[in-house]
Amino acid sequence: SGLLNSDSIGGVTLTSAGSIATATVAGGPYAIVASAATGSGLTNYAITYNNGSLTVNTAPLTITASNQVKTYGQTASLGTTAFTQSGLLNSDSIGGVTLTSAGSIATATVAGGPYAIVASAATGNGLTNYAIAYNNGALTVNTAPLTIAAANRSKTAGQDLTLGTTAFTATGLFNGDIVTGVVLTSLGAPASAGIGGSPYAIVASNATGNGLGNYTIGYVNGLLTVTAAARADRGCTGADPAAGCLVRPAARDHGRRRHPGSGR
Repeated sequence: SGLLNSDSIGGVTLTSAGSIATATVAGGPYAIVASAATGSGLTNYAITYNNGSLTVNTAPLTITASNQVKTYGQTASLGTTAFTQSGLLNSDSIGGVTLTSAGSIATATVAGGPYAIVASAATGNGLTNYAIAYNNGALTVNTAPLTIAAANRSKTAGQDLTLGTTAFTATGLFNGDIVTGVVLTSLGAPASAGIGGSPYAIVASNATGNGLGNYTIGYVNGLLTVTAAARADRGCTGADPAAGCLVRPAARDHGRRRHPGSGR
């Protein structure tokens, strides 16, 4: 303001402490200082310089929670450092973030996953210079191992054995989950199963109950032992040990001869 007679200003020197990359948001606004004007006819003027203002806006910073995995029945400790960042400048740093997830508790089910891992409240150095955007990670709940073992049983040859659905033990259940029954089968269960094939495997399968979708189930066979039946019990005839008859030897007279009228 104030030029006369076609005098002109070709340029001025402009400087500001806020122009450098390390100038912080909190330090602004910074003065922009004008000086050393150059042009035509400027020696005819007493030049007064007024400062301008340099505002430093926040830079974008993205923090993304890392994906994590846990096993059903466990409580996941998500920590504060499972994240990645994009956008930090000038040796600024993130010391930690708050990570939360509905899937971190022990009762979180496999079917409910993956669960969002939500990052928030970053702490560190120089973070007031950024507009922080948070991206969720994912928490996957894997199945827990569950072992179902068929109980050992026994029966007498010639009997049909009803194996039922509850003769088993279960190891590895969590959170009130329950196995109410399993299918139990054995080649030794029919009456025709002989003692020669004993012991027979009792095979467990097809467990039913509550919460079993949270498990990878391993089945362990039990043993069915078939014991021999006494001949008197089964009316066995002949020597048939394979059918489960106890074969009793015939009485012997050890070569002794009976004499008429002697009673011996």
